[in-house]
Amino acid sequence: MATTERNHGLLHGASPARRPLRSLAALVCATAAMLATACTATPAPAAPPGTAATADLPPGGVPGVRVPTIAWTDAGEGYQQATAQVPYDYAQPRGRTLGLHLIRLPATDPAHRVGSLFVNFGGPGEPADALVRTLGPALLPAQVLARYDLVGVDPRGTGGSRSVRCSGSSDELQTLPYATEQAFPTDPGEQAEAVAQITRYALQCRARNGDLLDHVGTLASARDLDILRAAVGDARINLIGFSYGTFLGQVIANTFPDRTGALVLDGIVDPAWATGARHHQLDPGGR
Repeated sequence: MATTERNHGLLHGASPARRPLRSLAALVCATAAMLATACTATPAPAAPPGTAATADLPPGGVPGVRVPTIAWTDAGEGYQQATAQVPYDYAQPRGRTLGLHLIRLPATDPAHRVGSLFVNFGGPGEPADALVRTLGPALLPAQVLARYDLVGVDPRGTGGSRSVRCSGSSDELQTLPYATEQAFPTDPGEQAEAVAQITRYALQCRARNGDLLDHVGTLASARDLDILRAAVGDARINLIGFSYGTFLGQVIANTFPDRTGALVLDGIVDPAWATGARHHQLDPGGR
């Protein structure tokens, strides 16, 4: 297990849903070590929350993208929430927008605030709001939470960020056991039914959501975080990612290497999962 600044800080382990205590303990120790220098050093004065005032601040990840102004409001129990408008389609950065739901636990020592620490709990497509509220105070050591705002973002297409809805009800999902992974096909007849269910489910999802499906995904989420990084006044993206969130971290590091700060990635996802590349063969003969 290792962590690093600016690029690939990797924490190997299980996702929090599978081995929460062991994973959380490892994450806390590694994060505390990784951020120790930042937490003990004397930082430059922090930019006012919701601004991007420093002259050398890298712009958003796509030319022409407007950096949104984030208006935080009280969300109870010390949390704040906001909606940030980002491009719906990054090929048309000045076109229509999509609202991303954000939840924030502000740094407890704002006079010595270092920046923001984004968190992605995996899924893909796991909304952040409820998990940040539930795990926020226990996720990191007090000295880290004193100097960093913990920020969760519902990724586009999930939670409060225009959630994708592919069915009308849970009862409807029960009629598609293979498409929703409630069952696994074990013979040719079941395989044919699985293909039919998946095809029907995909067509139904497209009909319900239209072109939203063309604008959700990891690259769009990475671009979203880069814009949000600028909106909160940070020069680089700091991210804690679990499971699928580790793939998001890898995409961020490769897409914005000069804007990547501290990454803590727990339960590493092989990029081949998304690219479709074949996994290692058992032997040279491919058996």
